[in-house]
Amino acid sequence: MQYLPEIEVGVQEEKDWDFARNKQVLLKASMGEWSSSVFSVEVLLKNERFVGPNRDYPYQGLLISKAERVYKLLDGIMFSMEEGCAEKVFVGPYRVRYIYTDLDVELSFVEDSFQASFNRDCVRVLPFFDIRGVNGEGSSGVRIAPQGRWLMVYFDGLRAAVGPFKEIEPTDYSTEWVYKLGSGFRYREPEGYIRFVREKRKIHAPAVCVVDGRGLRVVVDGLKNDAAVKDLSWMSRVYFLEPRLRDIMILRLSTLRCFGLNIRGGWFPEAGCWWFRSPWIRDALEGIINNFQVYTQIFAWEERIRALAGMLMDVLKEKRGLPNLIGGEDYSADAPPLLLYLCALLGGELRDRAASLALELLDEMEAGDMVWKGPPVLRGGLVACAPYQSWTDSIVNGRACRLPTGWDSTERSLPKYYLPEVNGHWIRALRGLCGGISENRSELGKRLAERLKEMEGAFRQRFWDGRFVSDIVDCESNRRFEELTSMGMVGMVTAIHLFNKDEVRSAYQNFKKLVVNRTLRVLGDATLPFGVAISKRVEPYLGDEEYHRSAIWPRDTPYLIRLLEHMGLEIEIRGILLNNLDHMICEGAILYESELFGHPVGRNPHPSEGSMNPIPLKNPAQYWSHWCDPYINRFIRPA
Repeated sequence: MQYLPEIEVGVQEEKDWDFARNKQVLLKASMGEWSSSVFSVEVLLKNERFVGPNRDYPYQGLLISKAERVYKLLDGIMFSMEEGCAEKVFVGPYRVRYIYTDLDVELSFVEDSFQASFNRDCVRVLPFFDIRGVNGEGSSGVRIAPQGRWLMVYFDGLRAAVGPFKEIEPTDYSTEWVYKLGSGFRYREPEGYIRFVREKRKIHAPAVCVVDGRGLRVVVDGLKNDAAVKDLSWMSRVYFLEPRLRDIMILRLSTLRCFGLNIRGGWFPEAGCWWFRSPWIRDALEGIINNFQVYTQIFAWEERIRALAGMLMDVLKEKRGLPNLIGGEDYSADAPPLLLYLCALLGGELRDRAASLALELLDEMEAGDMVWKGPPVLRGGLVACAPYQSWTDSIVNGRACRLPTGWDSTERSLPKYYLPEVNGHWIRALRGLCGGISENRSELGKRLAERLKEMEGAFRQRFWDGRFVSDIVDCESNRRFEELTSMGMVGMVTAIHLFNKDEVRSAYQNFKKLVVNRTLRVLGDATLPFGVAISKRVEPYLGDEEYHRSAIWPRDTPYLIRLLEHMGLEIEIRGILLNNLDHMICEGAILYESELFGHPVGRNPHPSEGSMNPIPLKNPAQYWSHWCDPYINRFIRPA
């Protein structure tokens, strides 16, 4: 097998910000995921020493996906060794290698299984099981029993096999594992230090097993991996414009290919790893749109995207809206215009369907009543929704975080709020659809153009305050919250044709106050722009209170880059691109991009040289953070 580039990442922990920058390995496949720390630990069992990768989160180990559910199967695997330690760790997109003093271990997903391969025969292993739903849900009928050369595992009507083994020695050993990063939540100690909330779980090793040969596999009935992911033919369709970054760009593009579950018989990129290994619709659409050129021109995956868009169009037509998750019942105000815009990009029959459906939906929203927890409505030319029906959907103590402090929250679940990003997405979608309507559908085109013109005028009137695009407007009282937010920036960028050069310049001078810098750790030592904060609030991230109020979300970075393009600030753009590559190879889940970053404020238990960089937090491999299109014509170019 031909292997792609790998990077050596070291074997030590990073104490900065209470281990927030610990390096994790992550292997993603359609059947499941493996993740663990680069740091190894030991367990003593009856005077026998076992060493293996640590787990910092209770979601790490081996996860499997079956019927749109995610299960945890293995917590970890330890290897018997009398002496020695981990000396090197190499991470690639499809395999990870732990090099110990007298043992080499390679972890990977192959056609129908997860496997661990060794450089010698008959390795003694201690497999730790923690069989449950990924979020802690219990599983029924859990049973582990030896059967011939295999450990057979039964749960929730599923069957998995671990082996083959030459010997299986029952141990019935259990221990409580402490996960130092928990679920990513933090707290402030009485002394002021900010630490992660540790979590503990009981894990169980039913046996010490002697591997038959030089490898063991984990096979789950009915599960296979998507063979197209590892197909390297795409590399003939891309030029690398920065020789020193060639390998890193190959790695970023390769791990992008790893996002994809089998949902309703087709490809669907999941929102992230672990608890986000689920089909979130808006996340998938944002990620596809910001990787559209890579998917279509480099990967040649246009048919996959068309099939996904067609499936979602069927859902939108039937439900007259899109939920957050496939199969969900809630309303996502931003997902429908994202889908309509994607159909405009794809063109053809999908664009025609989208144009007709867009007009139907707008007419229905205009005629619809405001219903408690109901769908969005159209009022005064703009889409109004509940404040939590866009991506900033946190509700803390019964109050939507998007609702400004001081605003009455008793109407928080009425669709009466204009959000700039929701309406910006609608304007972008309608522009894309209007431009592709054939002459024989001129009446449809005329009506869409009228809707677009009305929405454009209302957008300027309601959101533009003369300096920047505001964050939220009450559609009944016309009360406007004039706070700088990344959502306002996204709204402006998606409707930027409505503003003249002076207005764009004014908005940029304000929005750049949200730009966050970061100092390179591997690819140099310069301090460069990195991303955009969600608001001007600079508070330590602890949990839900700060999740959508005081953090830096890479999902907003492509919109920042488009604003910089309008300003002609190419040097700043290249700095952002380089900085995100640097993060990808030196902290968090190596070769992936974190869900969000916290501001480096508060008391740090273990300060280090890079402590003032944004802190990677929560999910370490978020799909919509893994954008690649901005690298086109800068670091890469389709052949």
